[in-house]
Amino acid sequence: MRGAGSKTVGKQEIETSTKIKSEARELVESFPITNENYPLAIESLTERYGRKELLIDFYVRELLKLVLNNATKKKQDSLSSLYNKLSTQLRALSSLGVTTDQCGVILYPLVESSLPTHILRSFERQRKNIDSEQSISTLDAIVSFLKSEVQSEEKIKLSRSEILPYERECKHLAESQSTLPSAAELFIQESRDTCAFCFKVHANRFCKRAFFIPLEENIAIIKKKGLCRVCLAKGHLASRCRSQITCQLCSKRHLKFMCPNIACNKSDSPKQE
Repeated sequence: MRGAGSKTVGKQEIETSTKIKSEARELVESFPITNENYPLAIESLTERYGRKELLIDFYVRELLKLVLNNATKKKQDSLSSLYNKLSTQLRALSSLGVTTDQCGVILYPLVESSLPTHILRSFERQRKNIDSEQSISTLDAIVSFLKSEVQSEEKIKLSRSEILPYERECKHLAESQSTLPSAAELFIQESRDTCAFCFKVHANRFCKRAFFIPLEENIAIIKKKGLCRVCLAKGHLASRCRSQITCQLCSKRHLKFMCPNIACNKSDSPKQE
């Protein structure tokens, strides 16, 4: 007779088989739902789908699929995915009594043929360093090696995921700094440009007429022309200005004629040169 634990397992097996539309579900549903029919349903499922030789054949064919995929697919599975599939099939075969001691000679070529070439090369190099007196089988050795390779790959991915954001930030900062003009470049550019305040050929910051223009108008001109609020040059914002300009009146970062402290002195109009 089945114990209480066996009955629980039996109920779980039947519930699982009835959740998916399949032949197994049809087989289970053919029994009336009674306590007496649970062992009968389990026995029928075992006879139909739980035959040992059938399951062994299934898992060996799954290993053969991995071999064919490695031989024919242009894009290979990831190493972690391949390891998961291999270990799943080998554990299933082991649970059915197909141990590495008995069938390792048969299973090893299948596992070997499913692996990428660079993994096999690495394994063969390490294999030479393995003590020949160790009791570990060749199949266990290659599975253990594959597991260590997967773990190493995961560590590398983790470290790269932490470093890459920092590298991108540094690269972005370097590119943004490279676009900022030097003081000499600003001076050459300014000497060629027309003044935004009087339309004569000189740098904006050297304009005499700007002293007599109301501060609000100067600010409007700066915004319209897209000038830096500090040095009045084009091509960058005040927050990234490299100039050492400070106001003689308030010691803030702007030119003297842009200081609010002298806004009251801008009522006179300039003399025409």
